[in-house]
Amino acid sequence: MAKILYRANLPGGQPQAGYVEAETEKEAVAVLKARGCTAIGLYELAPMAKLHSERKKYDATADKVMATYETAMWEAPGWKPLTKMFWGLFWWVFLTGALLIASAAWSLAAVVAAGLLALLGWMVLAFRADMKFRRLFELAAIGDWAAVQQLGERLCKTRALRKPTPAALNVLFAVEIKIAQAEIAQAGPAHLPAVLQRLQKWQNTHPVPGLYEGQLAFLHHRAGDYPAFVALMRTANAAAPGIVMLTDWALAEARLGDAAQAARLLEELDPEILPVYGRPFHPWIAGLIALRQNRSADALAHLQAAVDGFLAFGKNPLTWTWFALCSGACALALADAGKNGEAKKLVQRVWPILKVHGDQPLLVMLGHAGLVEK
Repeated sequence: MAKILYRANLPGGQPQAGYVEAETEKEAVAVLKARGCTAIGLYELAPMAKLHSERKKYDATADKVMATYETAMWEAPGWKPLTKMFWGLFWWVFLTGALLIASAAWSLAAVVAAGLLALLGWMVLAFRADMKFRRLFELAAIGDWAAVQQLGERLCKTRALRKPTPAALNVLFAVEIKIAQAEIAQAGPAHLPAVLQRLQKWQNTHPVPGLYEGQLAFLHHRAGDYPAFVALMRTANAAAPGIVMLTDWALAEARLGDAAQAARLLEELDPEILPVYGRPFHPWIAGLIALRQNRSADALAHLQAAVDGFLAFGKNPLTWTWFALCSGACALALADAGKNGEAKKLVQRVWPILKVHGDQPLLVMLGHAGLVEK
């Protein structure tokens, strides 16, 4: 049973972030509906939620404060959510200190202040580690591979990622994947076998089934081996059938594989149980399929909806690559509709990222459409 992060409107209409205990995303949504909640949005997948065993220790207040913090960090990561979280958890300590000062109990007030500073210091250290992880994705998005490798190697040595917990292992694996992408980008596709051999230690030790194969797929993509990219996404779904692996497989087929297969997989996807930041994947996949089937009007409608969906999380570097790739496809649909000006503006907006991560067929089509400056 996992405590899955969500935000929804309560029966009275007021929004609330929290955790719902469930085995799957579908069950989580069903439980929230049974409570009378509306506008339900999950903020993580069940396999990832199961990694956070610390949530079992939260009381009702901590549940609400930490859930509000985590959802805010998805939408606009920064110091503001941390400040709100610290105040939400420890306002009573501030109040106690103020009362002690008012009563001239200076020694006790000093003890309270020291405790607060220690707590704040511990939280800031954890927060900085999280922001460095996000910085790693930001650097990877723009293709600053030397900086990715340097920061990634530093992160691998941090005490937080050396803890033998499932959550720490998951982050450590993500960092090692980014380092591997940087190595392939700098040394070329010939370096792929060495990278795969080094990462083989994760094959039977990663805490989330299927994620090993799914992440190796991205390394093959970086090396330009698109058939292996699609095949590994298929393998990942077979290893751990579920909404996340199915979505990744469907997207891989829509981008670089069999459009008919992508359409069949799309029928199995329920956007309601996707995390809110993953919901744009549904219209993105639908738009790519329509684009490949020369259904220009449908493609534009779907892809524009997907671009708008990703924009809601535009402050989070974890979504930047998705946004750029989706925008590239949307630009093709705009050009097909005769909206070349809008298409060029969209490409220019994401070009620093798209030129790094774009599929070669997509980049070629953008060039043929006159949307990329040669």
